[in-house]
Amino acid sequence: MHDLNTLKKMFDQFHEAIYIVNSDRKILYFNPVAEKLSGFSRSEMEHTFCYENKLNHIDENGKQLCLEGCPLVASILHNRIEDHNVYMHHKDGHRVAVHVRTIPHLDQNGNVDGAIEVFSEVINKNLVLEELKIREALAYIDPVTATFNRHYLNNEMPDIFRINMQKIVGIAFLDINDFKSFNDNFGHDIGDAVLQGVSKSITLNLPNQDALVRYGGDEFVLVLFGQTSKEIHATVNKINMLLQATVIRKDEQEYKVSTSIGLTFKAEQETVSNAIKRADEAMYIAKKNRDGKVVIL
Repeated sequence: MHDLNTLKKMFDQFHEAIYIVNSDRKILYFNPVAEKLSGFSRSEMEHTFCYENKLNHIDENGKQLCLEGCPLVASILHNRIEDHNVYMHHKDGHRVAVHVRTIPHLDQNGNVDGAIEVFSEVINKNLVLEELKIREALAYIDPVTATFNRHYLNNEMPDIFRINMQKIVGIAFLDINDFKSFNDNFGHDIGDAVLQGVSKSITLNLPNQDALVRYGGDEFVLVLFGQTSKEIHATVNKINMLLQATVIRKDEQEYKVSTSIGLTFKAEQETVSNAIKRADEAMYIAKKNRDGKVVIL
C-alpha cells in the first residue's frame, strides 16, 4: 500500500467520496466528502471493516452487498474495476442512491493489496419541490419531514395532473406500523426521527415527476406518474423494499421501522380524494396481512 499520509493529502482535496481498504477489507482511510455523504465520521469508520456493514449497501433487489457480492471484494480478488448503483444506509437511517466504483490497489510488485472505493450520490431531484423552494412557498412544506403537505395536494396538484394528463396516475397510501409506540415508548424526538427517516428514504429515491405528501400523522400519500401501471408498480415496490430494509439510528440506538402500503390507479374522470380513499383501503388490507407486500385495489 502506498504511503497513507500521501494518499490522504491527495484524497482530502477530492470532491468525490473515497475510502480505502486493505486486502482484509479493513478501512484505512475515509475522506471528508465520504463523511458528509454517509453521515459517519472518519473516526467511526477508519480501523473498522467494511463487512461490519455500517454503510449496508443493498442493490435493487435488497441484497446486502457488504455481506455477499461486495464490489470491493471483486476488485481485490479479480484485479478489476467494478461499477455499481447501490443504496447506501446513511447514519441517520435513510437510504441514499449512490454510484460506486471500486479500483484495485497494487503494491510495488504489482500485486493487489487492497482497493479504493469512490462513491457519489445519484441525484433524483424533485423539480417541482425545487421550484416551490425557490418561490419560498413554505406553506406547502411539512416542517417535520420537509415533504409536501395536504395544502399542496389540494391546491397545487390539480395543475400537476393537467400537465401530466396523458400519463397514468398511481396513488399510494403509506402508514408506519405501530407508530404510536415510538412516541409513547421513546418520546416524540424518536417519532420525528422515524418520520424523517421514512420520508427521506422515499424522496431521495422517487422519480422527478412524482410527489410525496405527508397526509397526516404517520400517513403519507405518493402521487406517481408513468407510461404504464407496471412502471408505477415497480416504483412503489422499490420504495417498499427500501423501507423494509431501513433502520432509524438516533443517539446510538437503532429503531426498526415497518410500513404498510396500498396502491391504486386513478381513473381519468375520478377525483383524487376518491382514489386516495381506495388506496387507503388497500393499505389497511396490507396492514392486516402483515407480510410486507404492497396491496393493489
